Amino acid sequence: MSCHCFLIEPDNAVKPNGNRTGQFLAINEFLAEKKELTHQIEEMNHQIYRLKHENDQTITILTEQLKQKLTFMEDRLNEASKQNITTELLDLKEKYSLMAGNFSKEQKNYRDLQKRYNIQDSEVRRLTNITLELEKTVSALENKTMNLQTMENHVQSLQQKTSLLENNQNARNQDFLALYNMTIDSSKNVIQLKNDFSNDLLMLAENQNMTSIDVYSKMANMKDLMTENSRKVAMTAYSNGDVSSKIVKFPHIFTSTGISDITSFKTTGKFVCEFPGLYFISSYIRTNDVARAYYLIKNGGIISSSATTAWPGSTGLTTTSISAAVDCQKNDELYLLFTTSITIDSSWSCFTVLKIK
Repeated sequence: MSCHCFLIEPDNAVKPNGNRTGQFLAINEFLAEKKELTHQIEEMNHQIYRLKHENDQTITILTEQLKQKLTFMEDRLNEASKQNITTELLDLKEKYSLMAGNFSKEQKNYRDLQKRYNIQDSEVRRLTNITLELEKTVSALENKTMNLQTMENHVQSLQQKTSLLENNQNARNQDFLALYNMTIDSSKNVIQLKNDFSNDLLMLAENQNMTSIDVYSKMANMKDLMTENSRKVAMTAYSNGDVSSKIVKFPHIFTSTGISDITSFKTTGKFVCEFPGLYFISSYIRTNDVARAYYLIKNGGIISSSATTAWPGSTGLTTTSISAAVDCQKNDELYLLFTTSITIDSSWSCFTVLKIK
């Protein structure tokens, strides 16, 4: 007499005969594997939900901060020179649009990843359903195993069906092992899906960080530019009539704003630019010398020129002027230069510098 069934207790396994397959899997081991796989799937669903929630919160906060910064910059830009700021604002908006496009791409990638996970989850549920069907079969077999008295009454009929039952048992063992292998493969796929999702989230966070740093840097540069444009530099000075040098000196300062080294200008007559920008230069020279040319010099080069009136024999005083807009960089030098010595009326001769942009 022989009996073929699933093992309830793995310690009671008996060495199979030579014509048996010798492949057994305890019910408690199978149920433990199933429980562990179900637990891992639940944890994975929970982690994906939490990561998605945290990612949505982070994106919402960053988007709100960026909108606030852009609103602040737009208000400040309306107060500054629109001609110079418009290009910077368009670049910033283009950068924001690019970041929004990148964010949309990352959202699409996330949806694709979620779709892949849903497919994998459907496969796991299908395997779970197969497992439940197998459990029902195992339960039926357990009931038959417990019914030993009934089996003794049908010994003769079971002996006739021994060969068929052995073949069915072998096939069932193979199916069971195949199902177990599929369960292991599903677990590996879930782990790989988790790793892929984590890598995508890290890449999205890095892209957002780089974009935020670039935006903040651009905003800082625009703030510095606005500060430079709003800086005031102005000076008006009068001559003392000194004719010892061909460079006209203006030691009497009437107005001075935004110039740190005014002493050097008073002694040398040379204005040194400290803050780059567009400057308006104006000078008035009053003298009784006729036909005397003089020049506005920038770093040794002539910017503008003028001359006193050519009235031969005249002894009266005349006034001549120079006005020019000059683009100056840091440490550029501006001064008035006569080709020959000249007598200057100090009370009516002045030099004005004004930063206009």
